[in-house]
Amino acid sequence: MLKLAKKRNIQVVQGFGENLPFKNESFHFIQIVFTMEFIDDSHHFLKEAVRTLKKNGALILAFIDRKSRWGQYYQQNSSRRKFSHPPSPGEILEIFKRIGMEFQEAFQSLFQPPPDIRKKEDPRKGFGQGGFVVLRAIKKS
Repeated sequence: MLKLAKKRNIQVVQGFGENLPFKNESFHFIQIVFTMEFIDDSHHFLKEAVRTLKKNGALILAFIDRKSRWGQYYQQNSSRRKFSHPPSPGEILEIFKRIGMEFQEAFQSLFQPPPDIRKKEDPRKGFGQGGFVVLRAIKKS
C-alpha cells in the first residue's frame, strides 16, 4: 500500500502505532480501522495515538467486537487468520477515560451470523448487537 500511495503522489510515513513518528498534537483527526484486533497493548497503542491528536481532535475507532458472534468466530479461527486480540467496546471506553478521551457516539453493523454477509445492512446507533463497531471520541485536554 505504501508503494501504491507513493505512485499516486501521496505522502506516506511508515511507523509503528506504539511509537508514532509524529510530534505531539499534530492531527485534528485520526481514524483507526481493523487494527485493534491485532494489538497486544490497546492502552499503550491508543495513548500514543491520542498524543498526536490536537485538543478537541476526533478519534474514530472501528473494530470487530470481541463479544459478538463475529468476534468469537475470528477468535476460534485465529491460528489461521492471525486475528487474536479483538477488544470489546466496554474495554475501549474504559481506556478512553484513562487517556483523556470523551466518548461521543457509536454505530454498529454485521448483525448477520459469520462467516458470510448475505444481505445489505444499515448501521444502527450503539453497540452490543452488531459484530462491527465504530466509536467516536474527542480529546478533552
